[in-house]
Amino acid sequence: TNIEELMSDIEKMTQMSQKAMQKAADGAQKRRNPAVEPEHLFTEILQQEDSIVLRVLAKMNVSLSGLKKELEIRLSQLPTVTGEGLKVSA
Repeated sequence: TNIEELMSDIEKMTQMSQKAMQKAADGAQKRRNPAVEPEHLFTEILQQEDSIVLRVLAKMNVSLSGLKKELEIRLSQLPTVTGEGLKVSA
């Protein structure tokens, strides 16, 4: 039924969101950024297959390659920290 399909879709989106957030935190830590920023999360969302975000962007005729390049530029401009025991906050 439609309700069951909707609930399944919501559960799938929740799981995908959690995975994206975890990967964003991992990415921030690898880049030695002190916090997870929207750019980290958006970068990870764009990596997910079957993402509703990708479908929306496609309908809007957004250039994914251009968007990814812009995100990479912004990520490279974020502050970094040095030293041991980096703890990233979300």
